[in-house]
Amino acid sequence: MVLNILLLIAAVSLLPCICFGEEDNPPSLNTEEVEISTDDEGTDRDEDSEDDDSFLDPYYESKDTTGCFLTGCSDSWDIIRIITAIKVRYNSNPAENGGVRAILEGTGNPVALNMRFGLSGMENNSGYMTGVLLRTPSPIVFDILYHRVNSEEFSTFSVLFTGIETQLVYNLPLQLMLGAQAVFPAEDGRSTLTGWGFGLLGEYSFEGRIGIALDYRLVWVRSLPLHRGEMRISWSSAPMKLFIGCSFLRNNIGDHIFDPCAGLEIFL
Repeated sequence: MVLNILLLIAAVSLLPCICFGEEDNPPSLNTEEVEISTDDEGTDRDEDSEDDDSFLDPYYESKDTTGCFLTGCSDSWDIIRIITAIKVRYNSNPAENGGVRAILEGTGNPVALNMRFGLSGMENNSGYMTGVLLRTPSPIVFDILYHRVNSEEFSTFSVLFTGIETQLVYNLPLQLMLGAQAVFPAEDGRSTLTGWGFGLLGEYSFEGRIGIALDYRLVWVRSLPLHRGEMRISWSSAPMKLFIGCSFLRNNIGDHIFDPCAGLEIFL
């Protein structure tokens, strides 16, 4: 009887080892093979990314997705109401009015529209730009600019600017506008980015239908600066204007694209 009890106790004590021993110690994974395959994939991705330089890579790689926003504008609607209460009129043919386009508290057209299309670059570095500028019966101006870049040095990309500016000068041959800009850069095959900043637009009309224009925009995409500028010399005969000039784009690490440009503008 005692022998039977001892055998039963021994069987019970060995049962957990027999049933659960394999589960407590599962076969180990071959971590070395996993690490090697992962490293190989990372190397392949790095080699692929180095094949084509990208002008927008610093913005895609930035971890900051908040962008850049102006603060302290709690009373912005009150400011807009005051600005829109100012009456502005426009000359459809500035050359016949001493080069004056915008008139404060005068007579003329309640709105003005400028539409332009131009080509940029030479030979294999080709691109184009198109823009619309709408002036309202108030100092508020709406602006859209699209710039497409095909470069040998960088992958093909485009930049879309949309802005709302305020006219600062009236009754003079000088036109000067300053305001906020939203930007939407995108490289072919990749997602569209967004950013915010400001723009400065200026133009001066000389006698003899000759004019010069400056267009500068500074925006922040994922908290990184992106510059875009353009200078033009034009000859106008209402409602058309021919222009030649140059444009440039510069990213935050100093890469720049500098191209000549020429095109046609229609103004009403």
